[in-house]
This record gives sequence, structure tokens and C-alpha cells, in this order.
Amino acid sequence: MVSCRKTINKSSKRKNKTSSLKTFNNWKRLFRKTFWETWSQFGSGSKKKHLHIKNGNIWLNYFKSLYKDIPKEELTGEQEHIIRRLHELEEKIKDFQNPLDTPITAQEVAEKIQDLQSKKASGMDGILPEMIKHGSPEVHTAICKVFNLVLSVGFYPQVWNQGLITPIHKSGDQYDSANYRGICVSSTLGKLFNSIQNKRILSFLTQHNILNRSQAGFMPNHRTTDHIYTLHSLIKDHVHNTKHGKIFACFVDFKKAFDSVWHPGLFLKLLESGIGGKTYDVIKSSYNENFCSIKVNGKRTEYFRQARGVRQGCSLSPTLFNIYINGLAEALESSSAPGLTLHDTEVKFLLYADDLLLLSPTERGLQDSLEVLEKYSAAWALPINQKKTKVMVFQRKNAKTKRSSFTLNDCTLEEANSYTYLGLETNRSGNFKPAIEALRDKACRTFYAIRRNLYKLKPPVRVWLKIFDSVIAPILLYGTEVWGPITYPDQPKWDTSPTEIFHLEFCKHLLQVHQSTSNNACRAELGRLPLLLAVQKRALSYWDHLNISSLNSYHHKALLANKDHPKPCGLQQLISTLIIQSPHECNLTKYQIKALINDSRENDIREWRHDIANSQKLTIYQSLQREYKLAPYLEVLQDPKDRQILSRYRLSAHSLEIESGRHRQTYKPRENRLCQHCDQGALEDEVHFLLQFPKYSALKETHFQRLSALIPDFTSIEETRKLHIILGEEEPAVKISAQYVTECHRLRGT
Repeated sequence: MVSCRKTINKSSKRKNKTSSLKTFNNWKRLFRKTFWETWSQFGSGSKKKHLHIKNGNIWLNYFKSLYKDIPKEELTGEQEHIIRRLHELEEKIKDFQNPLDTPITAQEVAEKIQDLQSKKASGMDGILPEMIKHGSPEVHTAICKVFNLVLSVGFYPQVWNQGLITPIHKSGDQYDSANYRGICVSSTLGKLFNSIQNKRILSFLTQHNILNRSQAGFMPNHRTTDHIYTLHSLIKDHVHNTKHGKIFACFVDFKKAFDSVWHPGLFLKLLESGIGGKTYDVIKSSYNENFCSIKVNGKRTEYFRQARGVRQGCSLSPTLFNIYINGLAEALESSSAPGLTLHDTEVKFLLYADDLLLLSPTERGLQDSLEVLEKYSAAWALPINQKKTKVMVFQRKNAKTKRSSFTLNDCTLEEANSYTYLGLETNRSGNFKPAIEALRDKACRTFYAIRRNLYKLKPPVRVWLKIFDSVIAPILLYGTEVWGPITYPDQPKWDTSPTEIFHLEFCKHLLQVHQSTSNNACRAELGRLPLLLAVQKRALSYWDHLNISSLNSYHHKALLANKDHPKPCGLQQLISTLIIQSPHECNLTKYQIKALINDSRENDIREWRHDIANSQKLTIYQSLQREYKLAPYLEVLQDPKDRQILSRYRLSAHSLEIESGRHRQTYKPRENRLCQHCDQGALEDEVHFLLQFPKYSALKETHFQRLSALIPDFTSIEETRKLHIILGEEEPAVKISAQYVTECHRLRGT
């Protein structure tokens, strides 16, 4: 199998750190996929994780128990009724034609083949994604014929129904099997077929408005931030803009929701949603005959039937889960419990896949919704984790707190002061600052974990920048299109944010200068603009997303509610500011968004030039007349110590008298900051230290001769130009310059 993959890819995988180091140091290959192949060896998954539970029978019994069907004797009356209803519907519609049963086209197959990810494991049929992706047109035609045969017969092939589960530890005790989740590898052809079915079913559900509008999980044209935006808009309207306003909320935690889906209930939901015919038969066949084995220490257990849950790793599974849980959404919406007004609609709950948030303006209303949830979850076998289900009362920060009591399944729910909702920490007042700090802390932990792994490799600066933008920044900026414009709308405020402070710390760590070094100079030295620019880009894109989203969606209703309010929301204010600053007309097409961001970038660079020009500290940096891009010496010099020495003297982050005399504890007037290492009575600045200091005569003679060999007339050019060369502005001379400055620094003893 491995040799087959190598033949298809025409390349061999690097297996040791020596070859990986060569890839890292060749930064020209940075933006190719080989970078990420190398990077994956040093990320969080670089160390092989051993399975602590090595007994295959333990895993077999655990997953058998997890996926076992409900015994007949344990079925409730409601569940027996569901099974009878299923049989009745199957009998009624067994001969009906279904619009989803039309033959699969070659175009549908071709589109999904292009989406296949390479370097993924094959199922029991041994077919790799690369075999399909790089196959001939005849192969693709044959696949299309096979798919149509499967659909016309209404039976899922047995070899597609075999999965191999590998337990992966999540968190907690590594000797407790409940703290593991199973990653299932199944047939690539089967997954390809299901991806085509998924696209068809999603289109059918959307066209007929079958799924409740509260469901945003795994839905086209929806984002996780949509519900965050909606929730914040509700808090703004019902708490901060209403006297004594409160929102009673419950964050519901389902216990292994995707693994708990009861198959008879799922089949009934499919039929009730209009998904019948051969499409229904294929789906039912794939679940009735789905068998799995557990892989433990290179060996496999016996196969067992997966009688509960949706298929792991299948693109159709999230859609099937949404169909299954849709009945809960309908039950909550039709209940008598009051909801919250949002523009011209009522919101009683928000649903993102299995993340359920119940909302009510009253205590009684929330308890009524909990009772609806309790009844539905019992009937449809959706277990709830009462310990992780939390109640929160949103209210103003200084409002008097009265603890309320809410119950679910005879268990009193805990009232929390904060809760992580869809990846963003939410507190009782709806303030985003704790969430921003939590994201900063998470990004910080990630950065230091990466640094530990890469410490001995000394990656080039450009690699570090790539790592930050690809790994760290997405953590820092999660949800920033919602919280960024509200909390830190402009540059002065943004520079005080935990997000930008961490970004600056990263820049200074990379340059190896102290934290009091100029923020503007450090960012410019690395060619990095403030992350506010990324926030603005995300905000513009999100504003466009809100405006073109479904008119009936909750996040669009939230947008209309914010537009109707006399005081514009933070997002509106940011959009208005960017449009006013730009000479371009703005309809927020992708081209206009790009133009606005370019205008904002130019504004930032103009402000940077102004700040540098008016800085009393950065006189040397001013004289370099830098462009806003990565300084060449940072790419030429591979040794971090060589880069550090030039960075310190370029950015005035050294201990010469000209700088140490600025400090409060050792302050001296500028004219008194004289060199203590010679008797010339000269001001100890960079020019004196690197060009005029008599102690370095022999050193200068040696290194200046070497520089003259590269730069004609070096010894005779003016001092300012000479200083620029010594500080790394001439790429051919950078290494010699770094050696010279290092020797000067060493002789001075600082």
C-alpha cells in the first residue's frame, strides 16, 4: 500500500529530522506543501502517542456498548410508537418515486473527486484517494456507473460498510476508555458516494425549508460566528438597552450526541423529511449493515455491528444528525414558552449541530423549554449530560444577582458565571474581554509548545512568520469579526488589546529585543502590519455575509435589528469608517473589500512613517529610510544571534549611553550621554560606537577590508552610508557586518 502511494505521488516521504531541517532552512520551499509535511513532524502530533489500554477486548467491549441498539425490553411506549410509525411509512411509500433518485451525473462525480484529500488512509477495499483523483477518464466513468448501480438497487456494498476504528485520547485519565474517541477509516469510494448524496440532500432540505432556521451547524452559507453575533445582539437589546433586562439561558450538553443517534428514529425522520425512494434504501442499508473493527497495536479485533450513532468520518453524517435533531427544534419552537424578540421574529433557542442554547426572558419560560427538551430527549434516545449543562442569567454587570433554580431530569442545574459557547467564552454581562484574554492565553500556550519543538532547529524568520499566520493567528483572531469592532475599533485602542500585545511580543521575541523597543519599528522590521488589518478584513467579509444571508435567518434578523437601532453597533461603525476613509465606492464586492483593505494598509503605513519621523529615539532607524517589508538581513542570517545583534543596533535596543541615559533610573540630558570607554568626550551613539571608537581600530581595519572587497570605495564613502552598510542594509555584506558588530559589542562588554 505504501509503495503504491509513493508511485502515485512520485515522491518519497522524509523520515528523519536531518532531512526535515534541510527543508526548514530552504525557505524558498516555504509556501509549498512540503513545508506542511515537514511541519507536521514537529507540531503537537510530532511525538507518537502510544495507546495506554493495550487489551483489544477492552476496546471491543467499550465500542460495542457505545454503539449497541436499545434492547426491545427497554423501549419506552413512545419509542415503540416511533417504530410502528416507521413501518407504516415504509409500507406506504415503498413504491414512490423520489426526486433524489435521479441518476448521478459524471459532473457530480468529477466535482467530488476534485475535493478528495490526498494522503488519507484507504478502507478495506485498499483504494487510495490518489488512485481515484489521478485516475483516467475511463476510471471516473466506471465509478459513475458503479454509483448509479448502487443507487438503482438501493443497497450499500458490503465492502463499503466495513470500518476500522482507532481510539484517540481526548483528555483526562488515559486508562479510562470513555476519554477516547474513535477515528474510523472506511472505503474511499463509499465516502465519495456519500459526499454526492450529501450535496443532493442538503440542496433538497434547503429548497423545501425542511430544517429549522435555528440550525446553523454544517449548513451552507452559515458560520459558527453567526450564532455568536445573534446572541450578542440579543444581549445588547434585552439586557443593555432595557432597564432591568435579563435573559435566562441554558447551555445544553448532549452526551456523545453523534454516537447516540437511534437508527429507527433516524429512518423515520428521513421519511418525514421527504427523503424516501432508493436514496432512503441506500442510507438504511448503510446503517443496518455497518460493521466495525478496532485497531489496537497493529492488530484488529473481530467485527461488530454499529447499531447506534452516525458514521464517523462520513460527510453525510452531520446532515443526518441535523435531520434527526430537527424534531427537537420544531418542538421547542411550537411550545408555549416565551422567546426573545429579534427585529420581527421570536428566538427561543439557537442550535449549532448538537450545541443547543435555550433562551427566555422569564424563569418560567426557560423551565418550560427544559421540560420540552426532557420529554423529547427521552423519546428519541438523546442522553443529556446534566453535570455539563449550565444555566446562565445574562444581566448588566452591576445588577443585583438572584440565584434561580432550574431542573432537568430531576436534577438541579448549576448556574454558571461564564461558559465557552462555540469556542468563545461568554460571561453574564456579555463582555468579550474575558474571551479575548482566553484566546490570547490559548495562542500563547500554542506558541510556546511550538517553540519547544523547534528550539534546536533554529527555523528562518520567514518560517516563524508563516507559523504565526497559519497556526497562531487563527487562534488569536477567532470570532474577531464579532468582538473586534466592538471592543477595539481603532488603531490606538487596538494596540492596547491583549491580541496585539501578544503579536508585538512575538515580533520582539523573533527579533530578540527587549519589550520596551518601539512597537512600530519592530513590526516594520518584520514587514508586519497590526492585526487590526486582519480584523477589518474579516469584518468587511462578515458584513457582506450578513447582508446576503437568508432573509429568514436569525443572524440576518440580528443585522436588521442593529440597523434599526439609533446607535450603530460596532460592526456598523467600523464599516462606515472604512468606507469614509476610502476614495473607492463600496458595494462590498470581494474587489471592493480588497480595495478598502489596501486603503487601510496605506493609511497604516503613512501613520508609521509619521510616527518614525517624529520619534526622538529612532534616529538611526529614520536614517535607514526603510520600506515596510521584511528586512533583508533577517533572511540572509541563519544564526539567531547574528540577527539579534543587528536588530538591537538598528532598533536602538542596545545599552549605549545614548539609550541608557533615557531611562528614568539613569536619566541624563542628551549632551551628557558621553562614552565612558574612551577619552574623546564624544556622545556615545551608534556612529561613535561602530565607526569612531579608537579601541576598534584593528577590528575595523580587518573587517572594513573585507567589506571593501564587496563594496567598492567602502572606506571613502560618507559615514551615514557606511553605518547603513554595517547595520545590514547591503545584502552581500550582511554576514561580514554582523560579525563586525558582534565583535564590537563583545569588546565593549555589553
